[in-house]
Amino acid sequence: DGRFGAALESFAGFPIIDERHGMLVKNSPALTPAGAFTIEMWVSPGEKVENYRGSVLMDKKYIPTGHTDYILSIEGRSSDALQTLKIELGFGQKSVSWYSDRISFEAGKWYHIAFTYDGAGTGEFFVNGQLRGSRTEEGVGSLAAGKRGLSIGDRMGSNYRGFPGRIDQVRISNGVLEFRPVRIERISDRQTFVRMEKDADLKFRITNLKREPLSKANVSLSIDTEPPRTVKVEKLASGKSKDLPFALDSRMRPDNYRVSAKLTTLDKEPFTVSETFPITIVARKLPNEFPILMWGGGLDEIDRMKEIGFTHALGPRSNYPSIFKAGKPIAANLPEKLKHTRQQLDAGLAAGITFTAQSSPGTYLRSNEKYQRVDRDGKPYSGGREDVCASIPELRDYVYNVGVSLAQSYGDMPAFGGALLHTEVRGHSRPCFHPHDYAAFKMATGFDIPAEVVNQRGVDYKRLKDFPKNRVIADNDPIYNYYRWQWKEGDGWNDLNSTLDRGMKT
Repeated sequence: DGRFGAALESFAGFPIIDERHGMLVKNSPALTPAGAFTIEMWVSPGEKVENYRGSVLMDKKYIPTGHTDYILSIEGRSSDALQTLKIELGFGQKSVSWYSDRISFEAGKWYHIAFTYDGAGTGEFFVNGQLRGSRTEEGVGSLAAGKRGLSIGDRMGSNYRGFPGRIDQVRISNGVLEFRPVRIERISDRQTFVRMEKDADLKFRITNLKREPLSKANVSLSIDTEPPRTVKVEKLASGKSKDLPFALDSRMRPDNYRVSAKLTTLDKEPFTVSETFPITIVARKLPNEFPILMWGGGLDEIDRMKEIGFTHALGPRSNYPSIFKAGKPIAANLPEKLKHTRQQLDAGLAAGITFTAQSSPGTYLRSNEKYQRVDRDGKPYSGGREDVCASIPELRDYVYNVGVSLAQSYGDMPAFGGALLHTEVRGHSRPCFHPHDYAAFKMATGFDIPAEVVNQRGVDYKRLKDFPKNRVIADNDPIYNYYRWQWKEGDGWNDLNSTLDRGMKT
């Protein structure tokens, strides 16, 4: 008799009886999922499981040196009567093991066991819907497929290590499945805060994953030794969620902490779900820090930059085409990039690295003739000399929107601490001859643009008729006035940078 109808009954193997006790499944590509996967089953230990030093629930790996597939087992009983689930996964060049918390398995009782793997190094164990162990291994991905079949209830070959008990409803699925009756998650994306930071708020969400409503429950939230704060939840329908705010006391000394969230139902069949979430409080920076900026290192090289000794690095960027098309402030980047940037800004804060936005929205339009600088014939410069006329009025709105988009997307992140505005643009600032350029110079100086003005580097005085022999130029000299105006305001970049700065400071 099984948990649902009939079940497989297996028995202890070596050193009691070194014989096969499991069932064999012919090899198939479906038995080695690519990427994320879930393994689950119901098990009911027999009497001898208490004294047996290791029981294999399923095995497609067989030998430790064969770095393919997987082997799931219950490891031997310890002195305090607890056991551990273990799974070993093969990734081709190496194998890696994950362990559950220690668990008490009672003979004759049914347990639902599940292991989920996200395809990128994170594995989690669940027993009866409760998370019982989680770990992330860096640098591993999908399973490597082997040529062996699958043994259920025993090791693939001798020494046989059969599971003394019953196994039912074995399932291998693509993707990470959910087993908890209620999910508790942190939905605020920051977990690092500066000491004495104002409004250091966290937000958690509970979701009812049962088919039935969650009639009554208490949710307690606490951080380490502080007294818990309890919230009552009533009549939460299946699939529905409730958000719970948690005000963090940022006066605590800089250190790593854990926020515990525990939900206890008050139904006829009560259950408890608990999760812990890491929180870091960092010290306030000393005033007048001398910045050492890494040019080239970015969001994904925090540890390397810190090891070398940098304090700042280039970081947040903007999706110029999307913001230009929208004509208004929007999210600075696509959702996945936005999420990744915020995560790395949070990690940078914990490591003491400040990030500087690299923002050059004007240069995005260099290839658009509508916004290019023009020569005296009214034609865009060519031959690699194309550039944006930063004085075109409508560019101000676009650049301001970029600044606001950055502010709205990252302004709440303390590690976003600076911006590099329009790097390496003024070397392209050739004299421009739009009607608005003529008008602006006339208004600023009272002169027309002199005919001698051809390039941005000035005019060779030897070619100027009647140039003073002492080379002292009058204050009202039109050429002198043009170049002074051009570099101070005429090329448009100073005003455009100020506009971008105003947007960011929102």
